Amino acid sequence: MVENSAFWGMSLTSTSSGKTIVLETSYLKSDGIIARYHWTQTDIATHVKEGEVSLVRQGLPNDIVVFLQDNVLYIGIGVVVLVLLAVACKRR
Repeated sequence: MVENSAFWGMSLTSTSSGKTIVLETSYLKSDGIIARYHWTQTDIATHVKEGEVSLVRQGLPNDIVVFLQDNVLYIGIGVVVLVLLAVACKRR
């Protein structure tokens, strides 16, 4: 399972008949509609990619914005620590 502030989804890997199939899908949390779909089939022996399908919906949230939303607590703590260090250095 994959989940962050903007998306939820799953990643599945299946191996059979000398082939590895990887399927990754994610859905936008705001409307529940599929955002990304990626399917890949690879030969196990030669590691040659035999097939690939990738679909990406337009108008998705920026990855940087999603990263900031997911880590806002840590970013806030970091800013507070930096401010405290700056104040401590000025007092000396």
